[in-house]
Amino acid sequence: MHVAKPGHVKDSQLIAMLAIVLVFAFSSLAINSCTPASFQQNMTNLTVIKIEVPINVSNETSIETSTGNETTISNETVIAENLEENISLAIDYSKVSAVVEAVEGDLIQLNPKAYDPDNDKVVFYFQKPFNSKGLWQTKEGDAGKYLVGVTASDGKTNTTVYVLVNVKPSNKAPVIECPDVQYAKEGENFSLNCNIYDIEGDVITVQYEGWMQAPEKFVDYDQAGNHTVVVRASDQNKTSVKTITVVVEDVNRAPVIEGIPKEIKAMEEDIVVLKPKVYDPDGDAVTVEFSKPFNEKGVWHTSIGDAGVYDVSIVASDGKAVTKKTVKVKVSMKNTAPVLKPIPPIIVNEGETVTIPVIAYDRENDPLIVSYSGWMNSSSRKTTYEDAGNYTVIVTVSDGQYSASQEVKIIVRDVNRPPVFISPV
Repeated sequence: MHVAKPGHVKDSQLIAMLAIVLVFAFSSLAINSCTPASFQQNMTNLTVIKIEVPINVSNETSIETSTGNETTISNETVIAENLEENISLAIDYSKVSAVVEAVEGDLIQLNPKAYDPDNDKVVFYFQKPFNSKGLWQTKEGDAGKYLVGVTASDGKTNTTVYVLVNVKPSNKAPVIECPDVQYAKEGENFSLNCNIYDIEGDVITVQYEGWMQAPEKFVDYDQAGNHTVVVRASDQNKTSVKTITVVVEDVNRAPVIEGIPKEIKAMEEDIVVLKPKVYDPDGDAVTVEFSKPFNEKGVWHTSIGDAGVYDVSIVASDGKAVTKKTVKVKVSMKNTAPVLKPIPPIIVNEGETVTIPVIAYDRENDPLIVSYSGWMNSSSRKTTYEDAGNYTVIVTVSDGQYSASQEVKIIVRDVNRPPVFISPV
């Protein structure tokens, strides 16, 4: 017996077509029948030719099938091994026999059962995307409504029923939108540039592994190089994983100067030594320079006259960065002896007054005390006619701590006095 290749089915042929009765049995998935309750069965998976709703309605049911295969008919129900061409039908939506629901990724199997009143062998044909065994392995992206025609043929007449398969979208894994390579710098707070969300709006849990345990991290100064961060986002059903490379740029750190006070006090003639603690956080070699009057070793031998305030700079360099620190050095005056201007010898005649001109000053402007010793005990003396001769006077100037002295020569010249009458007679 040959499988018939039906053309358009007319009303007069319907009785013959209905001679084949189809009964569908599905396992694992609930089916909501559009017509008899007898189609409410369980099945595992479903799908077929994708359609848009509403379905077009035609007054006449047409069946177009083609096959070059011969089928030997027996009384047992069989599944056709191959159906090379689809059966395309335009049918009244109200004649859909059953509705099957599945989720993307399900394996859908249609298990129709039919009998032939004449005990002819029944062969089943399935529309694509089902294969010849009534199987369709759905995948992500197959969501939609599909109208599936299942045809039973005894080789003479065909009976076709329709199953509406509704494939629902499967749960989508969370979306992790991140650049594959991101850049950071040492010494800065780094945040991953990621947009993480769930298409269905499910609550998601995000985990960070590898170089980062959170979306933000302070980058230490010893972490230059490439680092791997793994981001995992889960919505309790599915997990997305994203691997990111974080490139950390090396940032040179300037040398550090420590151990120097803001101000140093010294006295004239003191030796002032600067001993800063200088180091480089990156371990680079460091050079240190001191501004004048300090020498290259940071030493200054002060002298009398160096009193004053000095802003001294300490400069440290690693060849790439420079650190400068300023210290104020206050040098106070050291107390020094007063200065007594030299006094030349003083020459007077007897009967005249000897006055010693004292000119003295103190660098620190300390008050001065002048004292005299020797032939005079004050700055002046009235000579008599018996004072002719050479004398020495010691003049001393003191600021209370230090003093300066000088011997002054006094020359009193003899003055001849005329005779004096005691009595003229």
